[in-house]
Amino acid sequence: MTDEERRTQLVMDYKMTFGSLEGKRVLADLSKLCGLNFVLTPVGNDGHTDPYDVMRNEGKRTVAIHINRMVETDLMKEHDLTTDNVKE
Repeated sequence: MTDEERRTQLVMDYKMTFGSLEGKRVLADLSKLCGLNFVLTPVGNDGHTDPYDVMRNEGKRTVAIHINRMVETDLMKEHDLTTDNVKE
């Protein structure tokens, strides 16, 4: 299996997993939990931002972004782009 075939299969797996009604609900919950639509800058009890909390939150957010990008990937566009590059 080529790298392109593996990526295509993985994208299809993400779409299958998160494409159903149940999967969309889970993805919405993960997106909310991971702060997908906003950047969390936690402030500690002392009024200062904790850089470790910021990094932790950004890590969660990155996972949600990755899942959403995989689900939203248009395989036909990707195939067209890679085919165009081969032709040139």
